[in-house]
Amino acid sequence: MSSALQQRLSLAALRTITTSSGKYVNVEVDGPTGRRIYKSSQKSVMKDVAEHRTFHECFIGAASQHTSDVAFIDATTEEKVTYGHLLQDIDRFAAVLYHKYNIRKGSVVAILSPNTTLYASIFQSIIRLGGVVTTMNPTMTADECAKQLQLSAASVLISISPMAPLAEKAAMDSKVPLLMADKRLPGAPP
Repeated sequence: MSSALQQRLSLAALRTITTSSGKYVNVEVDGPTGRRIYKSSQKSVMKDVAEHRTFHECFIGAASQHTSDVAFIDATTEEKVTYGHLLQDIDRFAAVLYHKYNIRKGSVVAILSPNTTLYASIFQSIIRLGGVVTTMNPTMTADECAKQLQLSAASVLISISPMAPLAEKAAMDSKVPLLMADKRLPGAPP
């Protein structure tokens, strides 16, 4: 086993315990170099986090209070996406993933895309269903992407048109279905 892989496995095996006491948050980390305790001078957010069951619920709760506010602006096209549109896209993607690709709790879904205004919708739709997201760097080769799809046991690969040649080859080589998110989604309303 390579030393880089051993280091990644050691980092993945870290056990983190978070406790809150008054104004400070203590994080105790058991790692390969022993126990470390980190203290924050910021107010603890653990009470706020405990009120929500998942990150998705936290996000949806906040977004639904600001539906007319701009959530994202595409730096290239200057397209603006409001939280309301974002919430609609999350519902639409989640419905397609659930009904057409059988994504359920624990299903792995791969995303091969640079940062776009669609990325958050795709990500949130996967975790809304209880899915596991595996992200793929757009600079990876088709062979690297196919290997990640196989190792992660991805049920579907989601990508966008500019990544089509890479996504198509990776999906074909790994025999994983491909969903191009910036095309009209099958089963989605027009």
